[in-house]
Amino acid sequence: GTGKTLAFVLPILEKIDVRMSDVQALILTPTRELAQQISKEIKRMVENVEGINTLAVYGGQDVAHQLKKLKGAQHIVVATPGRLLDHIRRGTIDLSTVQMLVIDEADQMLHMGFLPEVDDIIYETLSMRQTMLFSATMPKEIRTLANKYMKDPDFIEVKEKTVTVDEIIQVVIETTDRRKQATLFHLIEEHR
Repeated sequence: GTGKTLAFVLPILEKIDVRMSDVQALILTPTRELAQQISKEIKRMVENVEGINTLAVYGGQDVAHQLKKLKGAQHIVVATPGRLLDHIRRGTIDLSTVQMLVIDEADQMLHMGFLPEVDDIIYETLSMRQTMLFSATMPKEIRTLANKYMKDPDFIEVKEKTVTVDEIIQVVIETTDRRKQATLFHLIEEHR
């Protein structure tokens, strides 16, 4: 809902050369749901653009269907690490032409234990690529990954708006659904 997908997809779409049939952009995500969501967004954005092809590669999907799609020109690949590594090992995808790499929800990849796979995947891409890393938090392992694969990266941090006023005291009252209304009335009476 914050427009993060647009932040990396729009610049990618600007740089895609439709005359080349190689994979030019790779977007890595930790889950198949996110891969599907990003892929759907891209397809919506390129509806009226001639020739840009996108392929989502994730587990739980028919491998034969993916193999068939990989035979055609695929400019943007949105993938989960496990299934993408499977294709790399089969020799069914070539990432040596990737010029733009997005690692989305890097902290989730860390929590799910995907960082070694991400490392192996990055090794398969061009060394002179543009790398974009998105993460809700920046633990040490993610900073290490960023420093390893990015040259003089710009660190952009979005600060949260303060949701509550300092003078407001927040209290949690445990109750049941059945007692919720009675508890609310009681608290209003008690605290005025």
